[in-house]
Amino acid sequence: MKRYILLFVLFFMSFYIHGQKDILTLEKSITGVWSLMPSSWSNPQWAKNANILYYGKRNKYLYRYNPTKNRTDSIALVDMINPSLKKAGYDTIKSTPGFTFGPKNELVFYSGEHKLSFDMASKKLVKINNAPRKLSLLDSPETPFVFSFSKDDGLYVIKAKGDTVLVAQGSDSIVYGQSVHREEFGISKGTFWSPTGDKLAFYRMDQSMVEQYPIPNWEVIPAKVRHIYYPMAGRKSHHVTLGVYDLNTGKITYLNTKGDPEHYLTNVCWASDGSEIYVAEINRNQNHTEFNAYNPNTGHKIRKLYTETHPKYTEPLTPYTFIPNQSQLFIAESKRDGWNSLYLYKTDGTMIRKLSHRVEVTNIIGFNNKNTVVYYQAILPNTIDLHYFSTDITTGKTTQLSQGPGQHIGNISFDGKYAFESNNTFGEHNQYRVRDLTKNKVQTIFTANEPMENFNIGETRIDSLTAEDGTLLFARTIFPYDFNPAKKYPVVIYVYGGPHAQMISNRRNAQAQTWMYVLANEGFIVFTLDNRGSSNRGMQFENVTHRRMGDIEINDQMIGYKFITSQPYVNPDRVGVHGWSYGGFMTISLMTRQPGKFYAAVAGGPVTDWHMYEVMYTERYMDTPQQNPEGYKNASTFNYIDQLSGPMLLIHGAQDDVVIWQQSMRYIEACIKKGKQVDYFVYPSHPHNVSGKDRIHLIQKVIDYFKPGLCIRKIKNIRCCIYF
Repeated sequence: MKRYILLFVLFFMSFYIHGQKDILTLEKSITGVWSLMPSSWSNPQWAKNANILYYGKRNKYLYRYNPTKNRTDSIALVDMINPSLKKAGYDTIKSTPGFTFGPKNELVFYSGEHKLSFDMASKKLVKINNAPRKLSLLDSPETPFVFSFSKDDGLYVIKAKGDTVLVAQGSDSIVYGQSVHREEFGISKGTFWSPTGDKLAFYRMDQSMVEQYPIPNWEVIPAKVRHIYYPMAGRKSHHVTLGVYDLNTGKITYLNTKGDPEHYLTNVCWASDGSEIYVAEINRNQNHTEFNAYNPNTGHKIRKLYTETHPKYTEPLTPYTFIPNQSQLFIAESKRDGWNSLYLYKTDGTMIRKLSHRVEVTNIIGFNNKNTVVYYQAILPNTIDLHYFSTDITTGKTTQLSQGPGQHIGNISFDGKYAFESNNTFGEHNQYRVRDLTKNKVQTIFTANEPMENFNIGETRIDSLTAEDGTLLFARTIFPYDFNPAKKYPVVIYVYGGPHAQMISNRRNAQAQTWMYVLANEGFIVFTLDNRGSSNRGMQFENVTHRRMGDIEINDQMIGYKFITSQPYVNPDRVGVHGWSYGGFMTISLMTRQPGKFYAAVAGGPVTDWHMYEVMYTERYMDTPQQNPEGYKNASTFNYIDQLSGPMLLIHGAQDDVVIWQQSMRYIEACIKKGKQVDYFVYPSHPHNVSGKDRIHLIQKVIDYFKPGLCIRKIKNIRCCIYF
């Protein structure tokens, strides 16, 4: 009895406190979301050769923190720099600019398109180069005054004297210097400068053998069609090669990458002295990867460094990281042991030692000034925490440097004595700390405010559940701001569930999107679970879904369903589900493969049939339709339309070039033929994601679809759907 009295006391206290706060609107949560972010510093970084931390606060000052003395002072940087800028004819600045440190501790920053350096001691301003920053896919090496850019699918180089040279002329079907393979395998760019800036490696992509796909433009009258090359699973894929342009001779040499022309080339990087270029070559089946070294002058393969194979798939994502000033040593990232781990290699392909153990490495931070220690971020098994570690390159001794729960992002001083920590932990204010790594002592130097505390938002909770095989699963629950434990609430399950994504982590708001709090305040419990198949939990957690997309994910999501519907404050008969992209596929699958469990669903940009999705992604996780016909059949949402019961809304962007519009259009047609009623909405001018102001419209539509008032409106149209 006392327990229930306490619950009601807390409820009324919470109601009173929330009543004094601002209302979180959908507009605020989307277009105004930046005003809801915690206060922060701008680009904090250590000096190149001293244990002094510099940072800005978006004002006229540059701040510097001395950890030895635990003291901060400021420099009136704007007043210091502007006279020199004005004298040299450059645009003056109003606040501390984004900057990096040059080799002599000079500030490097931009004024308009001019890249400049400024020595704070001598007040000397030096022009580094003019950066034509408005050009498409602009790229440059460390060497000043050289740039590459893309125009009309061709590749151009701006030389040191300002001459613009056409390296290769593109066409409708042949593209130069752009990202390839639909940006899978960690690919985000198409040009790669040598360390000395005298050579440029670039992708050449021939798409002429790939089927074209129409993307309509409804903004002109009559409507027009833009065609893209979209390689679907089991069909022809594009052919990619790597060229090397020599700025001194003007000659192009193509690397002699043999084998199936539909293979994938990724992880492109140069040797630290520019003598070799390294490429990871993946077969189309994606179960075999060769890591090769090539001669950039002749294009000939010099040697195979090593090979990785896996019965399911290999997926190299990151180029080599060379040990500074040691041109014969590099660090490779690989998932061969079930985790994304670091390995120390010689350039002849000899593995020296493994550097990380049973952690999921997310990125390398850097090295100490002696280049004997590597620092990196990683996630421990069965956690949603992010830590940073150090490993002695010569001995392999590893130390976890950050401590405690949460997301700890480290920035190491030049000699490895100190670390600047950005700490982001669920349920706590963000903090900046400086850790003395020699004594493991921590000094908190900044605690951020939390703007969300000024708004009516409900509590957020993280739970750990167990899958059928005993695997730990993490879930998040968001409550309405006026939550009353004596009531029965409807639930909206927000789902993604696919690879390369994680919805829940031990950070601010448990990684929830801000609009979810608006949905909760409409009187819903908002629930999310990261099922097996999602990322940052090791390969066994991720690749368990191989060749059977949808099966394991649905099983795990139903573990979450059973958990949330068993809570005393939940009405188990009023559960909806919503997701986008892979989450759209999951939404339709849950609605139709678990009939009677969900009362309503909203599926955005959904994959309805994996036959119609892109080659690289689909064949990695499903193999080809020819190799795995049963898997494609079982995963197809078309095969479960007969089991659809209850209202379901599909949403798609007409400009979608990721999950093509035809995915949902064919599904709608199949529903019509089977006499199944579904609702449909299209955003004519949006691609795969609806962004900007229109996203307010999108999320409002999602909320309205789950709200009770929708039923009343549909009764007026002689169609009654009792949603919630």
